[in-house]
Amino acid sequence: MSAPAPAVPHLLDVRENHHDHVPDHVPDPGERLPTHWRARAVAIPLSELDARAHELPPPCDDPNGDDALENESSDANVHVLEAARERRRPLWVIHDPKQAHDVAAWFNSRKRHTIRRRMVVPGDDTWNQALATQHDDTSLEKMQPPPRLWMPSPALTATIDAIEASAFQNGSSTPCAVDLGCGVGRDAVLLASRGWDVVAVDSSVPALEKCTSLARKYAGRNGGRIQTLQVDMRKVPTEQVVEQVVKLANPAQPRLYLGVRFLHRPLLHHLACTAAVGCHVLWSHFMDGCQAWGHPLRERDILLQNELVSSIFSASRGWRTLFSHEGAGFAEDARPLATLATVRDELKS
Repeated sequence: MSAPAPAVPHLLDVRENHHDHVPDHVPDPGERLPTHWRARAVAIPLSELDARAHELPPPCDDPNGDDALENESSDANVHVLEAARERRRPLWVIHDPKQAHDVAAWFNSRKRHTIRRRMVVPGDDTWNQALATQHDDTSLEKMQPPPRLWMPSPALTATIDAIEASAFQNGSSTPCAVDLGCGVGRDAVLLASRGWDVVAVDSSVPALEKCTSLARKYAGRNGGRIQTLQVDMRKVPTEQVVEQVVKLANPAQPRLYLGVRFLHRPLLHHLACTAAVGCHVLWSHFMDGCQAWGHPLRERDILLQNELVSSIFSASRGWRTLFSHEGAGFAEDARPLATLATVRDELKS
């Protein structure tokens, strides 16, 4: 078995005078980004990192993560392994020499990328080697503008192609997805960038504001729309929540409901019983065994083994599984999750 290719690093430029808000600054040739970094580097000034931390990639603090993944070779786990590898890409932080202490302090205080972070200064060996590479490097990721550091959930990364192949097979107008418990909206924005209209639902106003901000920067002019709905789904009757969502989605009916690290069983059972034929559901949440990590601990917040596929979105209710995985692989800290992508083929009570 050949050795895996080195992980393509994330590139973050935190230099204060190399961003759009300082248009008069013209860097000298020694400060300019190497040619084949430009399409991938994301500029977030150090002074803005606190407010824009949700735009950073996920932590990759496990120094043995890649080796551990290589010990698993089951074809059935290929989506899980690829999603996990993607979340262990190293981060290279480009900064001015005078920023070195503050940059290191910022990341270390937040326990983000504390092991696999590399700090790159104009003129150091890494920088000069990149400058010397004038040809296109085919090993580098080809990213569509605008480049981004943040990532959607590994559950969506692993299943989106299968979901879209199923959802779009007959062709139709712009599809609508509903992200339940969307948080800052990474999954919602990823779907919008792929042409979906999205209703993003969460109880947190600040989270929804970040979702809207991400959409403006990353959904793209040709992407779908994102509408937000602020509601506490544990306190509002499930039927009322779904009614509000469908009203926002009008005239299209939601073709995908997704929830990642959010669990409210009454809502799941309602969807399982009432969703239309052709509707898809993607759900991923912590399952029994996660208690060893200290959180979550309450029964209402923990899925049981096979609960999603056997008890909720079951064949007896007309659901067909597109992807299912239970166990480690989708969480940075190895907490076990249950992940299911499913489609309703027929109506059954």
